[in-house]
Amino acid sequence: MVDKETKAKLKEREKQVKEELKHIPRGNTKQNEFKKTYKVIRMYNFEKNPHATKEDALTQAFGGIVDDRYKYDQEFFKFRKYSGPEI
Repeated sequence: MVDKETKAKLKEREKQVKEELKHIPRGNTKQNEFKKTYKVIRMYNFEKNPHATKEDALTQAFGGIVDDRYKYDQEFFKFRKYSGPEI
């Protein structure tokens, strides 16, 4: 049985993810799969890695590499630029 506090926390997280999903538009089949994958990963991260950011979830949904084939709000999802040595 899930207690009231846990249910409330889950509802809060679902609300947050629903707001975040507004920044990933629907589109063709691949775009819609990408959006669904983001939702699953983001909810999983809340449970297993609460410090993970929405950008972390988006990168995971991309398959680890930021990919311009998918549409998302680039103003909302802020990626840090790599400032390390050239590879």
